[in-house]
Amino acid sequence: MEARPLRPESAKGLVACITEQMERLVGPAQYVLHDRRPADVHPDIHLDIHLDIHVVPANPKRPYTTLYTTGLSQKRMKVPPCGCGGDGYAELMITLPESWPIEPDTRGEHLTWPVAWLRDLALYPHRAGTWLGWGHTLPNGDPPAPLAENTALSGVLLLPPPSFERPQLTHPNGAPIDLLALIPLHRAELDLKLEEGIDALVSRLALYNMTEVVDVDRLDVTRMP
Repeated sequence: MEARPLRPESAKGLVACITEQMERLVGPAQYVLHDRRPADVHPDIHLDIHLDIHVVPANPKRPYTTLYTTGLSQKRMKVPPCGCGGDGYAELMITLPESWPIEPDTRGEHLTWPVAWLRDLALYPHRAGTWLGWGHTLPNGDPPAPLAENTALSGVLLLPPPSFERPQLTHPNGAPIDLLALIPLHRAELDLKLEEGIDALVSRLALYNMTEVVDVDRLDVTRMP
């Protein structure tokens, strides 16, 4: 049976539920970036998914800028019958340095790509009839191109945020919502995952203490001794 999106009143309850839980984890949002593109330029308008991106500034609880989505879990993803996709609900986040300017009027791909990736990935499972989960990697095109002009990072890895003890939220219906962090990767790191598997990549990242905080200048761990 096809998963149906929540009704508007239920969707509002979902946003409030997720926001309350995320505030306990990362602090309150300073503002929310609403997806209000008109239907003629928005190929996913038929999905009836209300997607927001919440921007949480650095605070005593968490000295980084945190962006997270609400709306991906408005509709259950189409997970495989093997159960590896969990309950089929997820939300996304990305952690940026405190100095990274993300405001409603921010312009420039080198600053706004985190917002674009959150928005596109949150819509992707419902647009493509698939799912997102732990260990998935997504290149920026084929062949992978840099995410922006100021970095060689060329794709992302989805992982539970390493800084959270329990990277899971609860849906209003009681089901768990997987919270997945976007970890930008170099092209060779994407290749490492394809060739040797997710465990090899994660082990390599952990060896050099890679965190979830985006560093556009970080070194490629496959080139480190």
